[in-house]
Amino acid sequence: MARFSLYPEKKSRKQLQIKLHLNCHKLLILLALIILNACGEPGKLLSNEEENNSEIKNLMQHMPEAKCNNSVCHGNEIKVSKLGALISHNTGKDCLACHSVEGAGRGIFTVAGSIYKPDGVTPYPNLKVKLFVGENRLGSPVAVLDVDGNGNFFTTKEIMRGGKGDGEVGYLYPSVISENGEYKMPKAFSLSVGGCNSCHGVDVARIFAE
Repeated sequence: MARFSLYPEKKSRKQLQIKLHLNCHKLLILLALIILNACGEPGKLLSNEEENNSEIKNLMQHMPEAKCNNSVCHGNEIKVSKLGALISHNTGKDCLACHSVEGAGRGIFTVAGSIYKPDGVTPYPNLKVKLFVGENRLGSPVAVLDVDGNGNFFTTKEIMRGGKGDGEVGYLYPSVISENGEYKMPKAFSLSVGGCNSCHGVDVARIFAE
């Protein structure tokens, strides 16, 4: 005679618990992606399976960034770009939109940007960016930043306390150094801004080198 039970078997209960756990995990990932999307392109979320997997991979790499949105959280965390490193992301976008006191990115960047090849489309990795106090570039640079493997450069370190470039407080002249030589940018930038991509690639041409 067949036996019936009002209670599910232990195996079924376990399967149900696993399923609920996976659903909660996916929900947490979706919420974190929505937060990270604030620093990306609006509306670009989970359009297909391949993009979903790519976003999740990027999320796991930068998961701590989704948790930080105030100065207490940032603390004194130091982040500096390094030659060949591939941990940066969002090449060409304004880094300080997220990596600022009120942003979602961990670490408050003082200077950050992206370098491209002459086509203005292909990121140019593994270069050097030198910052000088004068347009003539005489003397030693006040800072030298590595351009990483994704074409990004950034630092949370203080560049120059009360620095002066050509008599103006906080203005410096950048030069991009490649194996083909030095590209001297014609205008100074303000350390009060620091986010090169807030203008380059938006109102003016992207920073490039040959």
